[in-house]
Amino acid sequence: MENLPATYLLTILLATNSGIAFALLSLVPSQGTQSNSNSLRYFRLFFLFLFFGYGSYVLRTVLIIEVSVGLTNSLLLLSMYCIVFGLRWRLGRNGHIYYWPIILHIVVFTSLQIAMSHYYQDSMLLR
Repeated sequence: MENLPATYLLTILLATNSGIAFALLSLVPSQGTQSNSNSLRYFRLFFLFLFFGYGSYVLRTVLIIEVSVGLTNSLLLLSMYCIVFGLRWRLGRNGHIYYWPIILHIVVFTSLQIAMSHYYQDSMLLR
């Protein structure tokens, strides 16, 4: 095995933990009220989006930098919104993630990150 930087090993470990958490949450039956099943669905999506976000970070040596930054940032931000909405459903507040200001926030944030990574590729300040 070739020498991998510690960040790759840590990211692979975090992705593995997220995948295990998603698998364990998939085994939990989503019976009961609508609030319980929606919160459980958002918690599953949180770990699933984290898994793919960490995976896109690990694959940044293979992917184009803009694609890797776009995938990583959008998936990690989407996972943060999933945990927020999962907790909101758990507290009894209704709402879903496909509300247009949230989608606009994800698109604008990801677009700005892609633009910064494109124009400042060799900047050590941003790394």
